[in-house]
Amino acid sequence: MVHGRAYHKDESGWPSNRTTDRCDGHFQNHQLLLTFDGRKYFSPNAETAKRVLDVGTGTGIWAIDFADEHPHAEVRSLSECRLNGTHNLWVVGVDIAPIQPGLVPPNLRFEVDDVEKPWTWTQQFDYIFVRMLVGSLASWEPFFKQAYDTLEPGGWIELQDPGTPSVSDDGTLKDRSPLWQHDRRFIQSAKNLGRPIHLAADHDERLKDAGFINVERKVFKWPINTWPKNPKHKEVGLWTLANIEGNLETISMALMTRGLGITREEVEAFLVGVRKDLRDRRIHAYWPVYVTIGQKPLLEN
Repeated sequence: MVHGRAYHKDESGWPSNRTTDRCDGHFQNHQLLLTFDGRKYFSPNAETAKRVLDVGTGTGIWAIDFADEHPHAEVRSLSECRLNGTHNLWVVGVDIAPIQPGLVPPNLRFEVDDVEKPWTWTQQFDYIFVRMLVGSLASWEPFFKQAYDTLEPGGWIELQDPGTPSVSDDGTLKDRSPLWQHDRRFIQSAKNLGRPIHLAADHDERLKDAGFINVERKVFKWPINTWPKNPKHKEVGLWTLANIEGNLETISMALMTRGLGITREEVEAFLVGVRKDLRDRRIHAYWPVYVTIGQKPLLEN
């Protein structure tokens, strides 16, 4: 526990931004579904994929939904898949924290593992899904190399991650305002702790550098509150405000007291202004949300 919130800690003592709270996992899942107009994935092969890896599965809600919506009748266990090489669909959800439910679809297995260490899966996947993992890795380059090696030729990887800092298109988010300062302190704290949290915007370039082709990036928005006139964006903003404001102190406290060396009292005083900005509908700010996909090339004839 860090200031009242549960986190996983790695060997260096880093409190990962991946919460172990089941309610937060369902909250974020709903917010993402609203953001994406109900879509759970964007990879071209998602509907036909047979061997799926959900990295950083968290509470497992995405993996459970995917496995439920892509059932099969024959495979009863992941071990059978590995032994007989069957091409029936199976899904693996992996996370460093064992917080997934025990009752799951028969074509789904959860594994506890650290994806920053060497991957040990012996059979290749054709679809790797990664959601809300930004800020959890020390470096993305080794991760993408392992993902590339673990995908079968022609397989796809998909990443869904929010970007930082927040921005406004009309200048209503003023430089040096509390929210402006908060995002930059947040970024610096994560850098100092060795887990950069601002890199989602460049996932497309890292995928290309790792050898992936057909790389595409889609950009969505999380308004900070209900300022948009568009009904959908207004609803997304309502959920964003509830999510960020509700977790603002616990997330900021863990990062800033450790990453910047400031006191709890200093963080609490600073967050008073941040909360005012978050609720100010005159500030037309949003956090970008990136969906990035890439394909491993087919083998040359």
